[in-house]
Amino acid sequence: MSEEKLKYLINKYKGKGGGPESESTLVDNKMDFKEGFVRVWSDNHNVEKILNKIGPDGLVDFTEQENGVYLLIKKEYFRGIHCAFRGHPSKKYTKGENNENS
Repeated sequence: MSEEKLKYLINKYKGKGGGPESESTLVDNKMDFKEGFVRVWSDNHNVEKILNKIGPDGLVDFTEQENGVYLLIKKEYFRGIHCAFRGHPSKKYTKGENNENS
């Protein structure tokens, strides 16, 4: 993706908080991943934050919609959906231990 297009999106979404129904959605689809990308849809400042992390080399394409944008991101720039969560501060749950989740 060109730096010009990247800067356009960054400037458009920088500081955009969105209203009470604002959202960002990650689509971690196996078929897309096999083709080499993941999809993100957002209508707020997360667009700017993601693009600043991945740069022009990580963005395959984008599609603007009336109220947001779809980003196609190279899978090499995606850690995995499991990395979006913080761990429980005092326990790790694994199968085979005597706990409620076994």
